[in-house]
Amino acid sequence: QVRLKVEVKQKSDQGRGVAIVGTGTYTRSGTTITVTKNAHGLAVGDGVGFDVTSGNGTSGDYQVETVPSANTFTVTDSASGTTSGNVDFDTLTETVVTDGVSVTTIKKRGTPVFFNKPFVDIEAVTATSNNDVANAAIQNFTVVDFNDVANPTKFHVFIFAFNGDQIGGTFTWQCRGR
Repeated sequence: QVRLKVEVKQKSDQGRGVAIVGTGTYTRSGTTITVTKNAHGLAVGDGVGFDVTSGNGTSGDYQVETVPSANTFTVTDSASGTTSGNVDFDTLTETVVTDGVSVTTIKKRGTPVFFNKPFVDIEAVTATSNNDVANAAIQNFTVVDFNDVANPTKFHVFIFAFNGDQIGGTFTWQCRGR
């Protein structure tokens, strides 16, 4: 007779984030992209997503590597080279080719949040807007977009005003899982 005891340890994770809206500019030297966005509010390790609208930078979700100033931050690109252009923090443009037909969609881009620890599965994830005094007059709600896959690494947060406009601001998040 064999007895097997399986113990699943639950763990939790939490943090803060900054939802950025609007546009900015970037330069890439080697694999380092330096993004300029006035008063961005980001810290090292925060998630940020942007769509490159000009130049040859790579659109995507990134973790902030450095914060040289209140108006600039750096991320690491998967590509290398020298280029510059503009970025959009609000939208995500995706082109899918099916059977030789190309379809481009433009949708709202959420702020990526990368987990601080590894998870096999997430049971719950929440985010709450902490909009500062400058935005306190705007009633808002927070939406979490989480793709339930094995070994998840991130999710996305959106902050919307009650009229449906996507807005920026700070938020806190927490999750639990195994």
